[in-house]
Amino acid sequence: MKVVNKAFDQDCIVIGGGVIGLLTALELANAGIKVLIVERQQVGKESSWAGGGILGALQPWKYPDAIHVLARWSQQYYPKLITDLQNVTDIDSEFIQSGMLYLDESLHELVAWAKHHQKSYEIIDEDNLKKILPIVSNKCNQAILFPEISQLRNPFFLKALINALLQNKRVSILENTACESILIDKGRVSGVKINQAEIKADSVIACAGAWTGQLLAKFGLERLIQPIKGEMVLLKAEPGFIQHIVNYQGFYLIPRRDGHLLAGSTVESVGLSKTITKQAEDRILGSLYQAIPGLSAFKPIRQWSGLRPGSPSGVPIISQIPEIEGLYVNAGHYRNGLLLAPGSARLMADILLNRTPIINSGPYSFDAFVS
Repeated sequence: MKVVNKAFDQDCIVIGGGVIGLLTALELANAGIKVLIVERQQVGKESSWAGGGILGALQPWKYPDAIHVLARWSQQYYPKLITDLQNVTDIDSEFIQSGMLYLDESLHELVAWAKHHQKSYEIIDEDNLKKILPIVSNKCNQAILFPEISQLRNPFFLKALINALLQNKRVSILENTACESILIDKGRVSGVKINQAEIKADSVIACAGAWTGQLLAKFGLERLIQPIKGEMVLLKAEPGFIQHIVNYQGFYLIPRRDGHLLAGSTVESVGLSKTITKQAEDRILGSLYQAIPGLSAFKPIRQWSGLRPGSPSGVPIISQIPEIEGLYVNAGHYRNGLLLAPGSARLMADILLNRTPIINSGPYSFDAFVS
């Protein structure tokens, strides 16, 4: 067990040290609340680290409006958040407005979605596509570019976020410690039990990602939030080899500033297994090679997996647990954890602190998922 920062003295316990839990803790600490983060492993090392860091939905036309409302708030807030973290920590999160280039056959759905949501986009004809992406396959004769979509390098962003929390006197972090149970007395939360010891707090927020359903199984969350595995492959090219995030048939390629290319990702319901497979690598790269044949010149240098907290429609649950005063949940973000994290954290803080919420909280309430 590793204790980071100061001795326990908390008003609120956040269970889970991924980007949702970390940002929720930061929001509460900035509002004057003393927070203890309890993480079963190391903070920032699960799906928040494993993802690609795209700050835009991959197939936005498939998601309900609740996703887009939360995403819009988060996208607008991210530049300030990144700047604030860098000012405090001097860590560059590599926040880049790289845009996302869609090459697949769903372009008509994208255009309809973009018009409905008043999103900026450009239709790229074959000649201009060859200028933007010279190595594109001849089978791709048009594309759509969403120029406003950004990315960040999530391991760097998490490092900055953790560093900022460690500097915050209202935050404590307890790593490598699983929450054994949540303590409830007469319909009110009183803390958590870890290592056979009770830690008291007035409120508890479950932000445990793919493990949240298991943690809150007695309240019906096990069927609402389930682990969904995703595998990623890393390639190394020359910096500038690809300028935009490329999206093709549900797979994507993310260019980093130093030339690394993240290729992903699979979607599998296999419980809590994070086993990596050659089949997943072949699926990811096989699809992307169809769109970008020149990509095959770069050999994979690493492969990994993460467990997303899947929810029925991809909409997260950001809510108090009914009839249990002081018990909250902020989880179920599926493939959009990083994208939705700032808005989710602010909304969770608004609900807990009884402030006017940044957006209508109804679509994210527990009742919306069980009614």
